Amino acid sequence: MHVTVRRYLPSMVLLFVAAGALAGVLVLRATDRREYLYRFKASARVESPLKAIAFFESRLEAGGRGPLDLAELSGLYLAQGRISSDPAWFDRAERAAAESLTLLPTSNPARLVQARIADARHRFDEAVALASQSLAERPEPAALSQLAASHLAAGRLALALRFADEARRVRPTFEAYLLRARVLAAEGRMAEAESDLRHAVVVEDLGSPGESAQLRAFWGEMLTRDGRHAKAARLLDESLRILPGNAQALGLKGELELRQGRYEAAEALFLEAFQASRQARDLVRYARARAAGHGQPAAVQLREQAEKILRRELERDLGHRLDLVHLLLDRARPEDLQEAVRLTAAEILVRQGPEAILLRCRALVATGELEGALRELKTALAKERLGPELLGLKADIEASLGNPDRVARGQAIPDRG
Repeated sequence: MHVTVRRYLPSMVLLFVAAGALAGVLVLRATDRREYLYRFKASARVESPLKAIAFFESRLEAGGRGPLDLAELSGLYLAQGRISSDPAWFDRAERAAAESLTLLPTSNPARLVQARIADARHRFDEAVALASQSLAERPEPAALSQLAASHLAAGRLALALRFADEARRVRPTFEAYLLRARVLAAEGRMAEAESDLRHAVVVEDLGSPGESAQLRAFWGEMLTRDGRHAKAARLLDESLRILPGNAQALGLKGELELRQGRYEAAEALFLEAFQASRQARDLVRYARARAAGHGQPAAVQLREQAEKILRRELERDLGHRLDLVHLLLDRARPEDLQEAVRLTAAEILVRQGPEAILLRCRALVATGELEGALRELKTALAKERLGPELLGLKADIEASLGNPDRVARGQAIPDRG
């Protein structure tokens, strides 16, 4: 009997160690899930502003053009514009806000709506001026948050953090923590950003499933870029559990699959994201996955379709120039690369955020301007504390410049976009 026990003792010890390790992993995963678990009932959809729009429009027709009702309506028009990407709603929002301010020139919430419209149209300096005026007239956290958001979009991260800190100090809400986390992530301060996201989950409330799903999606995106794919996948799944079919999480899950070489899964997710959002950026990513899995010819028609949408949106002052740059760099014809250089030069004049700088340098690298890309990176890094992707690209370029054979062979610098 003792001989038998001694014979199997090493195997039993290994079994107990393995079981303990598995239990530890399960406990850690359960603890990990509690950080981001949504405590409320999941939602099938986000409530549309259209019902509220109809209410305020009929109220204004029946009872006269009150400035505060017009201000409320302008905000609802803007919300519908963001959901639909239809420029007509942004135009309506602008007209309603202007009429409201004509009737009530000061201490009017319509001024902050004007700031948000300017921000949506990438007129960031105008957005900052309007939000600053709103803050002077009506000191409130919403104006501080808009200042932080506009400075963040423009790439002025130190200023963005200053206003995000103040907004969180005045009112430590879900939105304040999420906004501050975005700024910290842009600076590459991932641990601090995660801490703010955990705080946001603690204080989140019932009634905003769209924002709660957005938080998990952003958190998943942040971890994807940081190489923490397993937790990123769980966060994106939680985002989709909260709000099934949300395009942001679907697109980010596609990015995660693409980074791991699972091209068919990425294609399916990008297509589903595009069907939900009708946003050209999802079509650009769908084409990228098609090209990765089936070769460049398979993406030609998709890219042509996306290009038409993007150029039409840019003509309407609502497009995203960087989405077009992504497409041009993916397609990589000589004329595309030259246009990418021109577009990023124009974009850098408007905003100098991490994505704009990254794409600017990728465009320069793709056209053989490695020294120019390095100069621009050094200038940007001297001004702001930027994330690890830009630092990594700088190291890649310096390594290539230090190895003339690599440059002569046209050996690719890793795509960090």
